[in-house]
Amino acid sequence: MKKYLNLIIALSGPHGAGCSSLADDLEKIVNNWPGCCAIRIHVADLIERYYHLIVNEALSVNKDSQPQRRQGLQEAGTKMRRKDPESIGKIISTEIYHSGLKFEEKQDQNINTIVFIVDSLKNKYELELLRKTYGQEFYFVFVHADKEGRWRRLIDYKSWDKNDRVEFEQRDQIDQEEKIFDPTVKAFGQQVQKLSSKADYYIVNNTNREDLKEDGQRLIDLLFGSDSNQPTFHERNMHIAYSASNSSFCLSRQVGAAIVDQNGNILGVGHNDVPKAMGGLYTNGDVDDRRCFAVGDRRCINDTNKEERYDLLLKNRLCSL
Repeated sequence: MKKYLNLIIALSGPHGAGCSSLADDLEKIVNNWPGCCAIRIHVADLIERYYHLIVNEALSVNKDSQPQRRQGLQEAGTKMRRKDPESIGKIISTEIYHSGLKFEEKQDQNINTIVFIVDSLKNKYELELLRKTYGQEFYFVFVHADKEGRWRRLIDYKSWDKNDRVEFEQRDQIDQEEKIFDPTVKAFGQQVQKLSSKADYYIVNNTNREDLKEDGQRLIDLLFGSDSNQPTFHERNMHIAYSASNSSFCLSRQVGAAIVDQNGNILGVGHNDVPKAMGGLYTNGDVDDRRCFAVGDRRCINDTNKEERYDLLLKNRLCSL
């Protein structure tokens, strides 16, 4: 049996940001690339198909109402993760395996690479499982769009009604971080906001569909190689900011920043770190280095302070009971 190269591109983003539209474009772009074939994985369909096996109850989703369907799928995904945090990641992996196996049976001599497009992830558990499973074959893409633009798209293209604005706001908050809306879901709910910091590639979809398609083409060009791989204006500047972040030795988070003018001239770069007595920042080799990694129990002072405050709040609450 012929062996194929596999590539998994998983998408995520707030509802209405354009994940499904990008998945459509990526599917067409990949299918037009010599030697490649795209296979689409709809996570919402998998939730509907496997819900009863994971939760051991029937799933009823109102398909006639977009807001109610949205709510039903959100609740279903959370219930599945409560039963098994990795359940959705597992069914995605299972679907990838069986879809790939069916394609391999065709023995298509014109195809060498299968690209699986996963639309879309909502929780860290499925992201972590897919990264662990597929390693360097896996790429995670986050699509962002401003809230008003997303709301207009739902009205214009997804059959939402203007009277559904309150429902949209609630569903959007749950989508971003369900635990804030309902603390009982813990880490098993929707958490798109947290996923945004874990992406390999970012797309801002605030303009039109044609620009989104160009962003998709750019992504595939970078992955597969083309004659137009010179960094764009924004890619170059983001690389400068990322390089600056490597100078930070903060145990919690390394952040870099770059200020450039419209011509790309660098006006300044910087990174977060602990201020040094008498001014400036600590550097490697300083004799009296007072940064977290060099003093005390070598833990981030922010984490220590948060734990101390949490313990105090818990103690006060128990005393008041």
